[in-house]
Amino acid sequence: MKKLGILLSACLSCVVQADEKPSAIVVGAGLAGLTAAYELEQQGVDVTVLEAQQRIGGRVHTLYNVFEQGQYAEAGGELLDGIEVHTQVHAYAQKFKLDFEEVGYDYDTAYFIDGKRVPESELEVLIGAKAMADYDRFWEELEALAKLVPNPAQLDQAPNAKQLDQQSVAQWLDGLNLAPKARTLAEHHIRGEYAEPTQMSLLFLAHQAKVYEGVDDDQIEIYRIAGGNIKLPKALAAGLKKPVLLNHAVTEIRHTDKGVDVIAAGKAFHADYAVVTVPAKVLSQIRFVPQLSAPLSNAAALGYGSHTKVMLQYSKRFWLDAELNGDTVADLPLGWTWEATDQQQGEAGILTVYTSGRFADGDRYKTDAELIAAAREQVAQVYPGADALFLRAETQAWLRQPWQQGGYSAYGPGDVTRFWQAWRQPQGRLIWAGEHTADRYVGYLEGAIRSGQRAAKQLSL
Repeated sequence: MKKLGILLSACLSCVVQADEKPSAIVVGAGLAGLTAAYELEQQGVDVTVLEAQQRIGGRVHTLYNVFEQGQYAEAGGELLDGIEVHTQVHAYAQKFKLDFEEVGYDYDTAYFIDGKRVPESELEVLIGAKAMADYDRFWEELEALAKLVPNPAQLDQAPNAKQLDQQSVAQWLDGLNLAPKARTLAEHHIRGEYAEPTQMSLLFLAHQAKVYEGVDDDQIEIYRIAGGNIKLPKALAAGLKKPVLLNHAVTEIRHTDKGVDVIAAGKAFHADYAVVTVPAKVLSQIRFVPQLSAPLSNAAALGYGSHTKVMLQYSKRFWLDAELNGDTVADLPLGWTWEATDQQQGEAGILTVYTSGRFADGDRYKTDAELIAAAREQVAQVYPGADALFLRAETQAWLRQPWQQGGYSAYGPGDVTRFWQAWRQPQGRLIWAGEHTADRYVGYLEGAIRSGQRAAKQLSL
């Protein structure tokens, strides 16, 4: 790594001494790519951004002009933490003069288990004292996992890292011997936040616990960007000297010690470096010459969570009439619901239905109509009479999106050992970014931004 840093520095110095700007091609115009491009331009690098889709933002995708009463919803990354947690999101928002809006109401979350709905304050009555005590113990054990990770940036070097990485979260849950209903709720949390417990590394879960160690609940998932999260990618893109080239899917990258040649939309682009920010699942769609070295030659094996959003608009926010905030934890396939419009005008309201894990795995094969019908039916189970108020719906099944192929990374058993450090080490003139390459806040908008910043710094070494 030290030799590589010296080589990069020497190559960059040669370019600068020749009175030419160093150049970089950024592959992907999600938050990681746009951040890398923006920061590279601040360093004097000439940047070209290539995006496969006809829009920027990647997995940040605000849906405008599709719902009644001018309402909108986030089809992708949505909830943001406080300024002391998601520091870089807040820093860019401040730089670009974007406002935040607080989310939520002063009402209870609803729990729907075994066909019965109760407010959170009555959860113990619903599941029983033993299950409630076990569910509280699950949260205590989850927090205790943080002690297994001294340094989240060096996760694969933690004590017993390989052993923990080979163990699934499901196996860890087995050892807790939780009461059945407590186990259901524990699996529900893991599935919705990350991936199916059987498909997730215990070491990675310990990492997530470490990152949030000591963070108060009232600082977690408390904001959206006012007017839509897409405003942040748009602000970054507007700050670039050249427009993002949309509909430019990269099909080939040839890289040598003299530079990179990138083929996109049938055209060739040359630069000194390439910053590749596409999700790991998509990397196999790009032909690298020479082929990437292991383990990134098998990057598609990295674990990702299955997540689907169905956004249902109703003519009335009926959950408020029941003194509930729209958040629902259910033992149905729908998993979670929350209100997308709590800070928006209009009598109507949008309830986001968030399905994850094995319940979302098959969504890539379903039509929008099938996804909407299933979501409506399940919401009606939790809130009888709701369907009479239905207006319209939109869907986002991330598994079936060709340029994402999953919600966000959730390292599976063995993945940390294989991939953790590889994503942060350039291969020649190729540098990696994206939420899956972050050493903190993997799966979050904050992680994507930090990875772009790190990639820009690596090029400047």
